[in-house]
Order: sequence, then structure tokens, then C-alpha cells
Amino acid sequence: MKKTLVLLLGSVCMIFFVTTASAMTYVCTKDGKERLITVVYDIQGSNVPCEVTYQKEDESLQGLWRAQNTEGYCEGKAAEFAQKQESWGWQCEMVEDVPAPTAEDNTAQ
Repeated sequence: MKKTLVLLLGSVCMIFFVTTASAMTYVCTKDGKERLITVVYDIQGSNVPCEVTYQKEDESLQGLWRAQNTEGYCEGKAAEFAQKQESWGWQCEMVEDVPAPTAEDNTAQ
């Protein structure tokens, strides 16, 4: 019984870690408004597959770029887009390891 419970608990934990992803987010602010540029990782501990999403206040989430195999692609695109925002007068700050839904969850919205 104890062994079965341990195996069941371990399986549930494994499912949680596989379906939970972390994210890297740029929070950009200007005149009291906020925009989010987020790199969403589909698999915990893996840089691919990934997706770069963008969200303005009160608007739906937009998928901008996606990579299946190329590590660093999403991070580079997010950094470039944050720099572009800054050239338009926004102040962007990067926040790492923010819990986020998987990319599949974002596309369902």
C-alpha cells in the first residue's frame, strides 16, 4: 500500500513538473500603462520548444514568435522586441522564472 501511494504521488508530481513551465518576462511601462513580452517554455528545464507572447493592457495575448528546436531564438526575439519598445519610450525590465501557463494554454485564449 505504501509503495503504491509513493508511486502514485511520484507520478502526479512528474505530471505537474512536465505541464508547468517557467517564463522570462519583460515588463514595459510608460505613462502608467504596462505591456508584457514573455518567453514561455513548454517544458520545465528546457529552452525549446518556446513561444514569445505579447500583451498590452486590456487586450488579448498575441503569439509573436515560436521555436521548436533552436535554443536562444525566443530569448533573442524577446530582447530585440523589448529594445524596440524602449526606443518608443517604454521602460522595460526583465523578470526571470515567473510561473506561467504552457504555450498551448496561451493559444487557447
